[in-house]
Amino acid sequence: MEKENNSLMKIAQLTQQLEEHPEQYELRRERAHLFLEMGLLKEAAADLDSLIQLTSVEAVARAQMHLIEGNAQKAEETLRLSLGMYPDSKIEYISLSQILSAQKKYPEALDVLQKGIDRIQIFPEAYKERGRIRMLLHDSQGAMDDLKKALEQDPDMLQDLNGKLTNL
Repeated sequence: MEKENNSLMKIAQLTQQLEEHPEQYELRRERAHLFLEMGLLKEAAADLDSLIQLTSVEAVARAQMHLIEGNAQKAEETLRLSLGMYPDSKIEYISLSQILSAQKKYPEALDVLQKGIDRIQIFPEAYKERGRIRMLLHDSQGAMDDLKKALEQDPDMLQDLNGKLTNL
């Protein structure tokens, strides 16, 4: 409760500062992060949408908000734009591929992951996700090859995979 009150007070301060200095995008960014922490998605979305450039984390958060709003196309656009600015950021490749695969756009999802794999030398998460999609496509050999590659790059991933392979 105290943290929430502190956050509300900080939001009020930032709002007042923004009224005096609307061009201060860092104030808006800070307020958006506070809104996100509090689960105030509409308010966070409004602030994020007003920023000239989103950070990688902000872009993924905004894409998730678009999904909650039922706008997968806008989520895709947000992540593709972010990938253009942050081509070495793993989370955009994974998030975009998951959005595409959820829409059964499997070839596009696999293409996004391949681009990430080509760009980022050590990317076990992409191999794991590609293995999941290949399993959905009934390519069990391709799925196993990808999961093996993921484990080669990150042996600790075995803990995460344990018990999930039967759920594919």
